[in-house]
Amino acid sequence: MKLNFLKFMLIKIIKYWYILVLIIFSLTPIIWFIGREGYLINGVDTNFPLDPLVWFVRRIYVWNPVLNAGLDFSSSSAGLFFHLIQVVPYLMNLNLQWVEIISLVFWFSLLVSSSFFFATLFIKNRLAQIILTCFYVFNIYLFNTWENVKVANLSLMAGIPMFFSILILLKENKVSRLKGAYLAIILGVLVTGTGINPAYFFTLFFIALIFFFGLLIDCINRTQIFSCIKDFLLVSILVILINSFWVLPTSDFILRNISPEGSIDKIGFTNWVDSLSDNTSVLNIMRLQGAWDWYAYDSVTGLPLYIPYSLNYFHRVPFLFFSFLIPSLIILSLIFRKKGYSHLYISFALMFVIGVFLGAGTHLPTGSFYSFLYYHLPFFTMFRSPWYIFSSLIVVSSSGMIALLFDHLVSFESRGKFSKLGYRFLLILMIISNLVYAYPLVTGRIFRPQSQDGFYVKFPEYVLEARRWAESNPEGRIINYPEDEIEKFEWGYRGIESILALFTNKEVLFSPLNVPDAPIAKIIKQFYTYVYTGESEAAFALASKLNLHQIFLKNDQTSILLSLHKNFLGLSKDDIGKWSFYNLPENAKLGKFYAADKVYVDSSKNLDARILSILEREDILVNSDDKVINSISGLSNVSGRVVTSKNSQYEDFYNFLNTPSRFSNRLVKRDLSTVNYEFDIQSGGSYQVMLDRYKIEEFGLKTSGIQKALLDGKDIDLKILKNTDSYIFYEKLNFEQGNHNLVLKLENKNLINNSGFDINEPLRTNTNGELSFEQEGKNQYLKLVNKTGKDYYVSYPIKEFDPLIGYMVSFKYRQIYGNLAQLLIGQSNEQSLFKTQIESLPYYPDWQSVSLFYDPVKTVSKLEVSLIAPYTKDALGTTIHYDDIEVYKLFNNNLILLQDNETLSNISPNIAYKKNNPTDYKVYVKNAKDPHIIVFSENYSPSWDVKLLSVTGRELNIRPFHFSANYYANAWYIESVPGEYFLSVFYKPQQLFYLGFFITIITPFFVFLIFKLFPLSMRINLGKFKFGEVAAKPVINFSITKVINKKND
Repeated sequence: MKLNFLKFMLIKIIKYWYILVLIIFSLTPIIWFIGREGYLINGVDTNFPLDPLVWFVRRIYVWNPVLNAGLDFSSSSAGLFFHLIQVVPYLMNLNLQWVEIISLVFWFSLLVSSSFFFATLFIKNRLAQIILTCFYVFNIYLFNTWENVKVANLSLMAGIPMFFSILILLKENKVSRLKGAYLAIILGVLVTGTGINPAYFFTLFFIALIFFFGLLIDCINRTQIFSCIKDFLLVSILVILINSFWVLPTSDFILRNISPEGSIDKIGFTNWVDSLSDNTSVLNIMRLQGAWDWYAYDSVTGLPLYIPYSLNYFHRVPFLFFSFLIPSLIILSLIFRKKGYSHLYISFALMFVIGVFLGAGTHLPTGSFYSFLYYHLPFFTMFRSPWYIFSSLIVVSSSGMIALLFDHLVSFESRGKFSKLGYRFLLILMIISNLVYAYPLVTGRIFRPQSQDGFYVKFPEYVLEARRWAESNPEGRIINYPEDEIEKFEWGYRGIESILALFTNKEVLFSPLNVPDAPIAKIIKQFYTYVYTGESEAAFALASKLNLHQIFLKNDQTSILLSLHKNFLGLSKDDIGKWSFYNLPENAKLGKFYAADKVYVDSSKNLDARILSILEREDILVNSDDKVINSISGLSNVSGRVVTSKNSQYEDFYNFLNTPSRFSNRLVKRDLSTVNYEFDIQSGGSYQVMLDRYKIEEFGLKTSGIQKALLDGKDIDLKILKNTDSYIFYEKLNFEQGNHNLVLKLENKNLINNSGFDINEPLRTNTNGELSFEQEGKNQYLKLVNKTGKDYYVSYPIKEFDPLIGYMVSFKYRQIYGNLAQLLIGQSNEQSLFKTQIESLPYYPDWQSVSLFYDPVKTVSKLEVSLIAPYTKDALGTTIHYDDIEVYKLFNNNLILLQDNETLSNISPNIAYKKNNPTDYKVYVKNAKDPHIIVFSENYSPSWDVKLLSVTGRELNIRPFHFSANYYANAWYIESVPGEYFLSVFYKPQQLFYLGFFITIITPFFVFLIFKLFPLSMRINLGKFKFGEVAAKPVINFSITKVINKKND
């Protein structure tokens, strides 16, 4: 009995061996976790959530308040289905590793099954079908997709073969249109993830359109052509309808916020097309080796920085051979074509050529045309990652054509030109070779398990404990510290967003990698600066504007940045493992909604977040060019003005750093003994003068008493009223309208002793070059002669180095012979070199003055300045004279003038609010006086709207003025209201999500009703079509349902 059962099972396995192969392929992700109990795979720019339910619910809303004061989340709502796959096992109380394994296996099996089903529709031989699946699922293009588990890529790759299959089934009448419609609905669900980056959604239809073009060529008459067109439109429309829940709000956001030729940074992505195209040559793209990180190497060791296995593909003969074999097989497939499949060859060939062309991006020779499209074709800028998007065409076409080639070999076998055993051996060899070629994907090496920057992460227990802390402290925002744009923890996790976002809805502030120029990003940057300098008063004032309540100190984060300043270490805190949560004082906390006290107008053209730190807690800052502000009658009468100034030293420093290196801004003499503040007074009157206090004592400026200054060329005594750890407050001064200058004399000390070499003291040198002090009249200078085999230099360590201040280095030199003079500025500690700045100088036989700036890395370190006599092969060596070496600190302190104003109301309204969801708030306003301003400390968007309701719930016919406040927040100017009312605040695109979701839900029912209500629909008598079966084209029997109209008697 047992023997018979085993025999029966063996027969079944032999008969259905291909299903066993497909199952093994589908279970590949399990291999990745073997021997790694408790580990998760977490990428850098995409991560696996530690609370999948939180992430799933977050995608029900098109506004995400968790990250940096909120952002439009319309496109990210497309991840609903992807995260649903994670939520289901999570709610079944499976541990997180099994949740991730199930999710990965689901998507891997989807790639396997959809590609295999597609293969069965035009490939007869089972091994050839497996070859298509193997090449489609196991290839280099998918390495990056899987290592970061990119939702958009996976959805696209799963959807492409399914889209093709539905079109073929409909064209060949193997399914009815009703069944085809339901298959299209399933396809629509599976490809929802492409909307996370809408470029992938467009690419899906672009690829399908190319395939559809091939199907049209295969049509034999006009009727069949129209039928194919209707099939394509049916599938496309249904896919779009199913994706309506994200398509509607995302389209609305794109059309209203992004210029057709503009950058895509507004949708939350960085524009980096040129850098991604550096190595996307035609040859590399054809071999699917165009990813930028494959070509990043350490300049010292020559080893890969990111992809350790890339060396095998670049240098090992078997891998090189196979990489060229793939395009060679494609060419052979086009030469030895299988009869009756011309339409497929045309489609696949077009995909391959277009994929190579577009996948190369801006890389020449095709790059010039791509650049033209990029800058002139509306919304083409959304395709910022050409390799990652368009190389999918190469995968589809290459796997299809290679499978056709090997399927064509059957004809050789049947004619006796090729033995059956040899044919099978060749196909099996190709499958095994491809699996070996793609070994990093098969074995999990794509996750770099042996590297320090690997993707296998085992989260410490205190990370999950922090979730409970966050749930018990929901009010206010929290800011990451240190401020690294990429978090890198000592236990392996890396991410570009705060780790807190993985498991909590606690709102977090951090340095954004993708949108560093956004207003909120600049304000956050300024807060970090205050934390570095220890200016707690300014930091707390800025915190109130950001609704910031805690500082999140990650003691386990690997960072070179400065430690938290001692002025903040005295705050109360909650310690959880290696994490500390510092609570800001109560006077620094302000709710998400509050009533403004005073209004100040900023007339400067550039965002200066330092202004916010001088305002009182409830005061707000508005832009003088804001049309809404200027349209509010009477607001200017109660508004004060804030005037920023230009610091002459900082302006010179900034221009130096942000202009190309040239001699014209180096071969000059600079004087840092004074600082000149220029400012423009647009409205004359009395202004409070304030100066940033940071280390002004080191420059000889006073913190109390009288400060001497020069105002518009006249001497003036500035009386100091008070000082904090952040600002010096001087007495008010009257200014007339116009431009003004205020000059402060500084005691800026040269940080190098004996800079003129007047004393013959020992100097620090590196080799056995010749050093001497030479006399020229009364002046003594340094002479360096280098006849050695390497550079000879004299170095000067900078005492009391402050990495938060810029530096100016100046000296004189004279070139006598040999190589050109050089200056080296190096910043380092005992273990690492952080930054070097090398300045090569032109040949000057006479004394030439040089001055330049250095911007340090903000880390605990030391600074050295070295005068160099470079090595030369000339036997006479290099001879250079140096003199008057000087190093000065930059005085970067800002000067701000504040014109006082009146409060909007003697009694500020009382504010209380309830958060219904991230897109809907209900604010209760009491003791309101006309007029008043309600501030909502969430990133400004014109899509935030309000309704005013009476306490009884009746809508008030009042439309408040909506404008931006504090550079980033929303504010509404409200008047003519009762003393007590409700303010309903809502994000309008959420209504589009609800509408789209309704369309998504009713589409299947709508399809059913359409086909049932129209009995004239064509019905096709097909019989059964089994998965995996290759059927010949059936004879089509049409029957038209007769409709008999019965007239009423």
